Amino acid sequence: MVVSCRNKTADQGYHMPPKMMQQVLMDINLAEAFSTIVRDSAHKPGTKNYDSLAVFYASIFNHYKITPEQFNESLEWYKVNSDKLDTIYTKILANVTTIQNKTMPAVNPTHTLTPPPPSFIPPHTVRPGERVQQNLPVLPVKK
Repeated sequence: MVVSCRNKTADQGYHMPPKMMQQVLMDINLAEAFSTIVRDSAHKPGTKNYDSLAVFYASIFNHYKITPEQFNESLEWYKVNSDKLDTIYTKILANVTTIQNKTMPAVNPTHTLTPPPPSFIPPHTVRPGERVQQNLPVLPVKK
């Protein structure tokens, strides 16, 4: 039995089913965001690393067994059917929120920051070439 990853009706054209499109778009959005934090000497921080992004896209398309043309065709269909695309992005946003809640520590609004110890010298107060000496505690060595 062969199952197609795309839907077709006479007036709608070819497109990926909503669940698959949601998964692909989620991965693509994560890849786009990640490409801005990939660090190397050829790319400024905060700019897209298009070399990494090309690898990410190829990996995503390979994973879902689709071609860039199939993705673009589906994306164009969903743009015309924007209510369906809105539904997909609403679900993506819910997924991202769930991931953030699981991976990021909860913020405690009653927690206050503790001031640094008096021996702490913030980096911006040290001039280039100036020697800095801090009194750090000496830890006992276990034998």
